[in-house]
Amino acid sequence: MNSKDRVLTATNIKEPDRVPLFVEVVPEVEQKLYKKYKLKGNELLTFLGNDIVNCAVGVADSWGKIYRGENEVDEWGIGWKTAKHSSGEYTEIIYKPLEKASFEDLKSYKILDPEDETRYSEVIRLKEKFGDKYAVMVDLSCTIFELSWYLRGMDNLLMDMLTNKKFVNLLVDKILEFYIPAAKKLAKIGVDIIWIGDDVGMQTGMIMSPEMFREFLEERYRLLISEIKRVNKNIKVAFHSDGYITPIINDLIEVGVDILNPVQPKCMDPAEIKEKFGKDLCFMGTIDEQETLPFGKIDDLKKEILERIQTVGYNGGLILGPTHNVQNDTSIEKIEVFFSYVKEVGRYPIRLGNKKV
Repeated sequence: MNSKDRVLTATNIKEPDRVPLFVEVVPEVEQKLYKKYKLKGNELLTFLGNDIVNCAVGVADSWGKIYRGENEVDEWGIGWKTAKHSSGEYTEIIYKPLEKASFEDLKSYKILDPEDETRYSEVIRLKEKFGDKYAVMVDLSCTIFELSWYLRGMDNLLMDMLTNKKFVNLLVDKILEFYIPAAKKLAKIGVDIIWIGDDVGMQTGMIMSPEMFREFLEERYRLLISEIKRVNKNIKVAFHSDGYITPIINDLIEVGVDILNPVQPKCMDPAEIKEKFGKDLCFMGTIDEQETLPFGKIDDLKKEILERIQTVGYNGGLILGPTHNVQNDTSIEKIEVFFSYVKEVGRYPIRLGNKKV
């Protein structure tokens, strides 16, 4: 079974030969790995053991360019800066083009052209180079809510959702004027997974009420996913949200989400999430990036990997990886152990002690 077959089997909630892997790293970590392996990007991560190749389209690609230092104002008009911290460099928004916009201003705000074929050149390259052996995933995350507050400002947007609903409805619908055609193009190209989503969770609760999520976001996700699957019914849709989002997981299932990412263990118990929702969802992530990877010992990492495989990986439906890009405070040794240990202990059938499950 090659990597592509392994991933697609897992996304169908069936047992592949072993638990598939998907890891992303920040540029500082990539540079350290480059010094050792002389490889970068998907070429590096598939060499280490990734079963998925990935690139971004939309605002996820825009802020990725900022992160790499290519420019300071992205094509949406959002201004960014790079802030240096002890553990690395991170991007911060310093200008929001719609922060003071009126409804009339919003009507004239120009959305990106989804027909620009240059946006999809890396997708096509990955499909041609890796598509026979690896699952090809395209990141369209920060899809609606996050891009909305990047443009408007978080405080303004949340207040708008209470007192200026007409503005919010127009804003999110304008955003979909880019994301729906872009997603349909990706479906026609024939990628395996389209990764959408927005951070609507915090460490112990949601940023907004479930009712507000349903009012402004749920039906937009349903429309987006239905348009993707109308073009190609075999594409899997992954949904990303950091934090605690248990109250809306059933909603995500209902609108057509196939894969939930990252199932952050400091916010939700992955074993409980598997038990409640595992018949309908594949889970991507689940390994703690807040404590275990940066600060835990090698044995702590191995213990968590084995626990996730046993409690989330049974019956398939798990793509194992960190719950965020691996940060600069994680050692190269731990990254290498992560890949090697999953390959060692992640073989099916999964066993709990001597008991097959």
